[in-house]
Amino acid sequence: MYVHLIDGTYELFRHHFGAPSYQNDDGMEVGAVRGVVFSLLGMFRDGATHT
Repeated sequence: MYVHLIDGTYELFRHHFGAPSYQNDDGMEVGAVRGVVFSLLGMFRDGATHT
C-alpha cells in the first residue's frame, strides 16, 4: 500500500509562484489552481486513494 501525504501549504506555494500564468474567460488568474488540481489528478492516476 502506498500512502501519499500532501502538504497543501507547499503545493499552493509552489504552484502560486511556479505555475505559468493562466487566466479564465473572466480574466481571473487561475494558474495556481490549475497546477494544484493537475498535481492531485496525477497522484490519483498513479494510484493514490486519499489526499
